[in-house]
Formats: sequence, C-alpha cells, structure tokens
Amino acid sequence: MAEQNTKRINRRRTETYRREALALSERIGVTKAAQQTGLAELLIYGWCKEYSALSDEQK
Repeated sequence: MAEQNTKRINRRRTETYRREALALSERIGVTKAAQQTGLAELLIYGWCKEYSALSDEQK
C-alpha cells in the first residue's frame, strides 16, 4: 500500500505580503481577494482580526 503524504506545508508570508493582501481585500472584498491571491478566505479574515487587535492595543 502506498503511503500518502499528508504533511501540511507551513508557508510563512511576509508582513508586506499580508498588508497588501489586506489592502486588496478592503478594496474588492475578501472573497475576490482570496481568489486573486490564492489564499484561503479564513486566512485573510484571521489576518484582519490579528491586525485589528494589534491596532486596538496601540491606542
């Protein structure tokens, strides 16, 4: 029986890439931004939440 490679690949995105993806999602919406960038919608939503929390802490 052949073994399946089920190991997930952890891709790290740069801060600049994240901010550009978030800016795109603000302009055209999360769904379209996810389709254009090849990212999962949930990933973009998670980044939105993360950056929102960071900006709240700085206030």
